[in-house]
Amino acid sequence: MKTLGGNIILFSWALCSVLPVVAQAGQPDSRKFRYLIDDVFDRFAVEIQKRGARAQIEYHENSSGTGAFTWRKEGGRVWEFHFYDGVLKTNKISDDVLSLIVCHELGHHLAGYPFKDDSNWSSAEGQADYFSTHACAPRLWREAHALNASFSTKISASMRNKCDDSFSAQPRRDLCYRTVFAVDTMRHYEGRHLKVLPSLDKPDPTSVSQTFTRHPAAQCRIDTQLAGAFCAREFDFSSVPGHLGVGRNTVEAERDAASSHCEEASLPYLMHRPRCWFASLDSIFF
Repeated sequence: MKTLGGNIILFSWALCSVLPVVAQAGQPDSRKFRYLIDDVFDRFAVEIQKRGARAQIEYHENSSGTGAFTWRKEGGRVWEFHFYDGVLKTNKISDDVLSLIVCHELGHHLAGYPFKDDSNWSSAEGQADYFSTHACAPRLWREAHALNASFSTKISASMRNKCDDSFSAQPRRDLCYRTVFAVDTMRHYEGRHLKVLPSLDKPDPTSVSQTFTRHPAAQCRIDTQLAGAFCAREFDFSSVPGHLGVGRNTVEAERDAASSHCEEASLPYLMHRPRCWFASLDSIFF
């Protein structure tokens, strides 16, 4: 266990679906398992402390479990995270995807609006997916310029063009290439029990009338992670976007969170949170 800086038990990335990890350094081992988890939390220690909380990390090693989950306890002062190293035995697992699994769990606490229907603090599953690539990945990988650039030849020309259209600065484009490559790896993992793999260029056509806050379908999750990778707006870490002290899904919350997401009609649709799980409450965005 590692500790950093009315219990509500929450869902698990892995209990419902687990992200894989395939990265530049190959398949992570048990020692790297702890290192990659700790690296994410070390980089977000200030944000956790500013919210009057500390992170308690439980590493479940030599486990058959393949996922992660999080909850809060002690009146919200302790954010507890559980990670199972059975994920290391999963095909198509990598350093970067493991990092994004951790980002997803942290996103439940930091990503903000929209929130789970049964929680006044936890971001919806789709929002945690979006946060993992939009806000968390840049914090982790922004300075790895040479490594990020190496991913330009590992993704398709169409995906590379979307990164180039989304960002004007080459270092930010390179980071997008790396993130898209990680999402491509997740695509294979998410579809391991499906007859047809999720696609990077054939999005889920579903259009919800009300935001779905639990785990979306595999294709929808891939679409969401791609949208986060393409969003060129910086996430505002000064507060939890849209929480407003109550954590409710209201028009006021959506407007408060708007500056941390790519949602306006004037922005390219590929940056938007997909309609397969997200439905705006505010007509100003569409």
